Amino acid sequence: MGAREVDTAAAASLAERAAGLQARRVDPVEHAFHLWCWYYLETETYDRMVCTGPIEGGCIHPMNPEEMGRIQRNAALTARLVLAEEHRLGITPEESRRGKEQAQLFEGRLEDLRRYAQAPHRPSSLPPVLSFGRPKFGRRR
Repeated sequence: MGAREVDTAAAASLAERAAGLQARRVDPVEHAFHLWCWYYLETETYDRMVCTGPIEGGCIHPMNPEEMGRIQRNAALTARLVLAEEHRLGITPEESRRGKEQAQLFEGRLEDLRRYAQAPHRPSSLPPVLSFGRPKFGRRR
């Protein structure tokens, strides 16, 4: 495949992405913001189930290395779900970064996160917050 064919394919892909976003009338940064709010709500809710340490600044802290390992594995799994959804929606890494920066302002503020994470245009392909249907690492019984 020549360079011209690659450029044509990239342009067609970009045009298709732009048409899709325009049809949905959703700003990709706003969409990324809602996805990352879902991430922070999901991970903080899980952390509060697993961790036994103090809550400081709205976030709970692990008491030992075992708790730290559990919450890190869960955070990695949850981030992969968000990144896969962003890829599926055609959200660029720059748009994702900007959405994540906005969502970080609400980290630890569960009520605000809950409102944004459950927005009507949140993609239905993500599980609802704290969906016990997908595997969680080290969930207490």
